Amino acid sequence: MVNQDITTLEETALSAMVAKALTLGVKGVAVVGIAPPDQPETFFFGARISGRFERPPDPSRGENDKGTNFFSIVYSKIAEMVATRRDSGESPDRVLKKGEFGYKGGLIREKDGFTRLAAFSGGSEAQDLEISRVGLEALLLI
Repeated sequence: MVNQDITTLEETALSAMVAKALTLGVKGVAVVGIAPPDQPETFFFGARISGRFERPPDPSRGENDKGTNFFSIVYSKIAEMVATRRDSGESPDRVLKKGEFGYKGGLIREKDGFTRLAAFSGGSEAQDLEISRVGLEALLLI
């Protein structure tokens, strides 16, 4: 797989994730990444905002609600997966590091030596996983 193939694959996955988010009525941030077998620590990432990248403070959620930065959360999922090589939020025996939150919603798999990952933030954990699953499936096509 060459860089152009990676870019095309990532665009396909991101488009599928945004489409799934729209069908679920979810707004947030989608990120996908691929690392080649000869450079397992070098990821090529793509990201797309689906409607919004943050939620402003909402008094109906309580006076201490500060809002949510979905971009920040999705990249914390990515960072956790790169560090553990496991789906985000699926390392209960590991102490979270500063900047990690242990949120579910990111999926990582290897195929033909390439590490492929997809993550979404903006919905519930179940919605984020459903959207990420669509992206990962697209990444596994080649």
